[in-house]
Amino acid sequence: MDGPTSSGSPLLTTGERAKEDGGRKRSLKHKHKQKSSRHSTSGEEHEKPSSSKGHKDDGGASHLQDLLTSKIAQLQVGDSSLDVDISGIFSDSKLVDDASASWEAASKDGGDVGQLDYIVQGMLGHLALLQQKLSEVHAKYIVMREQKMALVESNLKVNSTKGKLESLCRELQKQNKTIISESRRIAEEEDRKRQQLSQQFQTTIEDVSKKMEQQGKDYVSSLHDNEALQGKLKTFLAQYELREEHYAHQLQAKDLAVQLADAKLQHQIELTKRETEKVALTLEQTKHISEREVALQVPTTLLLLLLR
Repeated sequence: MDGPTSSGSPLLTTGERAKEDGGRKRSLKHKHKQKSSRHSTSGEEHEKPSSSKGHKDDGGASHLQDLLTSKIAQLQVGDSSLDVDISGIFSDSKLVDDASASWEAASKDGGDVGQLDYIVQGMLGHLALLQQKLSEVHAKYIVMREQKMALVESNLKVNSTKGKLESLCRELQKQNKTIISESRRIAEEEDRKRQQLSQQFQTTIEDVSKKMEQQGKDYVSSLHDNEALQGKLKTFLAQYELREEHYAHQLQAKDLAVQLADAKLQHQIELTKRETEKVALTLEQTKHISEREVALQVPTTLLLLLLR
């Protein structure tokens, strides 16, 4: 037994290191059973994606299976970190070559069962580590895929909200233009009415002057006529002042309405700006998640090739 120990020391170091790395850096929270059960479990895990691909047309059953797989993966991952430590997998790049050479040497020496079993145990330890890391990568890939889908759905909702807000802003701008145009029209109409009243007032004054000149010969008659005209003028002036005050109140009310519309427009513009910033942040987060997903798919492909 001294010969196998000395010749198989690289396998011993690699196997022990693989077992220590697997026990120290295990992030999944389920317990592995014996080696035979691990192989059968690995086979079932590799068969699940192929069976799900073969039943894509089943609709509801496939969706339910995806949901169950996602929940199981989240329970397995447990923590918020999505990084997988694969430093212990490639610690010895010559492991397979050394194991093959040791196997051939042991076979030529007569096939020592102890040495062959020792070599097999080392390879099984490394295979168990590969299987564990592959399970971690697969589970965290499922979690990241669900997070990406949630971010995409959130992005769609944000875009929908953004479209509604932009439509509301356009409607408010249209209403603001309508109010401004209506205010200008009312102001022009009121100015025209004031000019007409001024002209009428001037005409009335001229008529009164003519009547006073015509009745200048009869002092008493002119006096009574003048008093009557003065009363009419006072009434007319009072009405004119009341109308001026009324028109001034209307213009003030229109100005307040225009200021309120401007304030609402500025508020909606600010809300739109905030939603746009949220959309940009969500898109940036989605981009980072996609890059991390691509980065995780590369070591998964390498691990599958090594297992084959």
